[in-house]
Amino acid sequence: LGCTHYPLIKNQIRKFFDFNVKVVDSAFVAANALRNVLKENDLLSDNLVGKHKFYVSDYTEMFGKIAEMFFDETVPLEALNIWKEA
Repeated sequence: LGCTHYPLIKNQIRKFFDFNVKVVDSAFVAANALRNVLKENDLLSDNLVGKHKFYVSDYTEMFGKIAEMFFDETVPLEALNIWKEA
């Protein structure tokens, strides 16, 4: 699954293929890789207090509403053009 929203429909994809396909969730793989790097560098923390900042490559009002459903609060989203040249 190469896009951030595909994990939301992972089960529907599996069902379409009669559950005879293994779906590799890139979000899960990336999160585990990041956890390992943080742990190896003694940067992993269980502290959940802090300020969250979310960047999106394509902001839509609907995406903002969905994000708020997940977090049960207003989520500050900032559009970031990842395609422009540095």
